[in-house]
Amino acid sequence: MSEDIITTYGIKFAEKVYELIKPSLVSFIKDTHGAIKNEIYSSSDKYVRSFIERHGYIKILRMPKPINIDDVFINVGVIDEITNSQYFSEETLLNKLKTNNRLFDMQNFLDKEIDGITIANDEQYLFLLGSPGAGKSTLLRKIAIESLKQSKDLYKVNYLLPVFIELKKINNHDLDIRNYIVNEFRVCGFPNPDIMTDSALRDGKLLILLDGLDEVPKDIAFNFQNKVIDFVDRYDKNRYIISCRIAAKPTGFQRFKNVELLPFTIEKIEEFVKNWFSSPDDIQFNIAETFIKKIEEPDYSAAIELASTPLLLTMLCLVFQSEQDFPKNRSILYKHAIDILLKEWSSEKRINREPIYKDLTLPLEELMLSKLAYENFIVDKLFFSEEKLAKFISHFLHDNINAEKYLDSYKIIHEISLQQGLLVERAVGIFSFSHLTFQEFFTAKYIDDFGLIDTIIDSKINDKKWREVFLLLAGLMKAGADKLLNAIFVQINKNRTKSIDNYAKKLALKFDKDSYSIRDKLFLTAIFLYIYPSQQKAVLHSLVNAIKKIDTALAYDINYIWIIDGTINNDLRWRLLKELLSKSKNTNSCTREIYELMCKYDYSTIENFKNELEAKYQIKDQINYLNGLEKYLDLVTFLLECKNSALLVSREPWEILQRRIL
Repeated sequence: MSEDIITTYGIKFAEKVYELIKPSLVSFIKDTHGAIKNEIYSSSDKYVRSFIERHGYIKILRMPKPINIDDVFINVGVIDEITNSQYFSEETLLNKLKTNNRLFDMQNFLDKEIDGITIANDEQYLFLLGSPGAGKSTLLRKIAIESLKQSKDLYKVNYLLPVFIELKKINNHDLDIRNYIVNEFRVCGFPNPDIMTDSALRDGKLLILLDGLDEVPKDIAFNFQNKVIDFVDRYDKNRYIISCRIAAKPTGFQRFKNVELLPFTIEKIEEFVKNWFSSPDDIQFNIAETFIKKIEEPDYSAAIELASTPLLLTMLCLVFQSEQDFPKNRSILYKHAIDILLKEWSSEKRINREPIYKDLTLPLEELMLSKLAYENFIVDKLFFSEEKLAKFISHFLHDNINAEKYLDSYKIIHEISLQQGLLVERAVGIFSFSHLTFQEFFTAKYIDDFGLIDTIIDSKINDKKWREVFLLLAGLMKAGADKLLNAIFVQINKNRTKSIDNYAKKLALKFDKDSYSIRDKLFLTAIFLYIYPSQQKAVLHSLVNAIKKIDTALAYDINYIWIIDGTINNDLRWRLLKELLSKSKNTNSCTREIYELMCKYDYSTIENFKNELEAKYQIKDQINYLNGLEKYLDLVTFLLECKNSALLVSREPWEILQRRIL
């Protein structure tokens, strides 16, 4: 934030402070030659600078340097019906799971979404609730900074003095909110901070922001909450905003409006990414656009699900900023997201959390969550009742001889929801993993840890709901993914109809037998489909997806020519095809020959071109063999995806598979 802007804020803030406390000061201090006014202006400038330095920047996870909150802030949406207070059945919740992008679309069946800045302006007493990493603290800090600026968006609070208190710093020696406010003014050198505080509280001149009610140490939490309620009742002219994790939602705050922060929508994800990658170099190289295009690909449908949580979206931006790409082994990415919630986030915020259960180490907890994920996913369950969840945890821990005989499994559920957010209460008594990706990851981990690959391949390899699990499994298999790839190849052969087999044989016979790679053969298939466009576009979509796993640029070119061909005329399409062939003419002799032949004709003489091409390659006969190609190509695509996602693939077995696929 520039020096001029900070100075401007300081002057505006000083004017507010002076008008606020002048009546209280002149009654007992003789102000000679404006000394008190000068002192107030100096202290106000210091207060603004300190406030912006402490609360106006974000530095989380592994950011190399702090980022100005104004540069990346997205006005998160809220709803005023708290999801875990609603009575919905498992079936209703399942119906609300977006099938296209795997997000829980809660705003579709709760009240209309309101933006966070608006609700802060409208409500005198506001409770911001949300899951870990949902952006509660960031929204609170943004509101405070906007109040300092006297923002037009906060016209009801811009005349107030913002005081930001991080509740994790509360200790059992002092539970009085007033003392913390006095200290905020004292350290900045305000004259008579006690008088200033009492005057401001009495006249309702403060915007008091209490961040992280769930972060107050457990042994004093109950007493402190009562102190806060009493404080609000005593100084009820002021405005209050309190943030808290939704799993710790307290009772007794009768004056307060409860709102829940919503996940980022696709539009907000894109806005955040554009804000993040906004440096001159980022803009020059279109980094934001590349990120957005990448994350919207089918391969990363699970990554965009994680991106709905601001904390995990920040993680994705940091990964992309470092590598200009996401790792092909997606299990690495999702494991990192889980580790952030399991290990890093509380320590990052310097919150001293008690263990969820003293004998529940992180490896044991991961094993428990893996078993929970697998046992539910294998029977198509994404939601589970609190009662069943408690029984599962109780049985799991009782089976461990080192576990305590008596333990409270309901308390463990609460603490996992509160501290980590891996499990969330979607409705009263109904839980799920916070992201479908997490259940899929833990399911894959359980399969690999317990050697269940044979069982799962036999029963689930053709179930598309399990595709993401298999892709994650490929990335987790430390002994290599050869067994998984061979199992998929068996399914490919089962779907290899006689007509497809004849096509493959003729293709190999005409074009140097086995010397052509999968890429070459799929590319030639695309050329044939263009020349004989009677084939359905669904086949072309499948073909493009298959080629994309091998050559992204080529897939883009083919996709451009065929999939959107309705927007361009035939002459232009002909020139585009010729250009594509020109790019690829050195790949193999067949492509070069087709290109050279094509240069002799234009679209008006395409029939002559086809006749000469048929005489040379009998292409028309081969096209007739392509019945059933779509499902076959879908399995080929799946195989290539697993290969690209794998941690380890043996060279020789893979080369054998390549030669046998097409």
